[in-house]
Amino acid sequence: MMNLGKYILGLTLAIGLPVVAQDEMSKECKEARVIGGDAMTNKNFQEAVKFYTKAEKLCPTDSTIYMNLKYGYEQLIAQNEDAAIKKAYTDTLIGIFEKYETNIGKRAEWSIWHAYYLTSIKSTDYKKIDELFKYGIDGLQEKANPSLISTYYYNLYILQYGEKDAQKKKEYSKRIVDEYLNLSALLAMNEGNERIQEYITGIFDRVAKSCDDVLPVISDVLGMLPSDAEAKKGAVKNYMSILEKKDCVNSKEYEMLLDTLISLDPTVDAMIAKGNFLLAQKRYGDAMGAYKEAKDMDSGERGDEIAYRMAYGYYQQGNYRAAHASALTAGGEYRSKALDIAAKSVAASANSCGDTSFERKANYWYAVELAERGGLSTASYKANAPTKNMIFDENRTEGESITLSCWGVSVKIIGYN
Repeated sequence: MMNLGKYILGLTLAIGLPVVAQDEMSKECKEARVIGGDAMTNKNFQEAVKFYTKAEKLCPTDSTIYMNLKYGYEQLIAQNEDAAIKKAYTDTLIGIFEKYETNIGKRAEWSIWHAYYLTSIKSTDYKKIDELFKYGIDGLQEKANPSLISTYYYNLYILQYGEKDAQKKKEYSKRIVDEYLNLSALLAMNEGNERIQEYITGIFDRVAKSCDDVLPVISDVLGMLPSDAEAKKGAVKNYMSILEKKDCVNSKEYEMLLDTLISLDPTVDAMIAKGNFLLAQKRYGDAMGAYKEAKDMDSGERGDEIAYRMAYGYYQQGNYRAAHASALTAGGEYRSKALDIAAKSVAASANSCGDTSFERKANYWYAVELAERGGLSTASYKANAPTKNMIFDENRTEGESITLSCWGVSVKIIGYN
């Protein structure tokens, strides 16, 4: 956890806050402010808070008085080692936060530190702490102190863990998921937050250790999705990413999220994801249908991937000719993997392609060629290709070509063994 000292001592500036006009101040309030200010300058914080407390009673809507009280008590807390004294000062500081909110109004910076000081005295008012933290972090966003983000998330976990009401527990569980995504995004906006990210991930994993833990939460979430289409789409994508990280992509919940996403925004990405899901379920026909839809929608950017995935699906179906044909159209980063499928398809159908043993084994020369084009191992294909003796017995000569009727290609005759 990060050291909070520099944040506690440094948070002293008020920007855009209402300040009582000088002519509205009583003489006594002005005098108390001047004495308090002099004491603060001389680092006599005990004297400073004494007179600023007097000024606050006389001018309760002057925001600068609260800022100085806050700073003074933070200094006193930091300087004292006695636990009882620190606790007394912290209690007083918490009262100052409350007065500020009553007399001036809510402000994100004050809410988040109000929550922090409540946790520092081990307050069990977890709901109030939660409300204050959430208001502060929602307002500050990526400017929120990372350590306070982690404290907020832990407090939320306490609420979820201790909740007895089944419906409320579901709601807290949903927030555990939602806030994990939200806070992770905030932490990622600044460098150096890796340890905080690990900490909140550890808390998240307590609630969602495995698919058995996370799927019931996601199942409940499906009934609580936002009504706004864009917000709903964003939430669905986030929940899908959690299931992907937890290796829960073969679940019905993942399919439901995927179908929801497609209904909201039937993109190429969504259709490919649908095809991948169906392929993993061995629902090959449906998978091919999804990939074909993706292919029809694609402008060319995802063509190589779609061709490869269709080739893989056809191969799993045992449709080797279709697998071979689709694989040969895949390029880019998918070229090697696609050529592997093409070579395997040729080898898998070798025994049904050719009238003689020699012709059937000749298919392996093509498999070797495909594998070599993909930079893949050729050993098994070479081992099954016609031997030198078979070539001699067929009255064929190495270096000649032979046409493979099934594939419509000609390959060179080579004796490997």
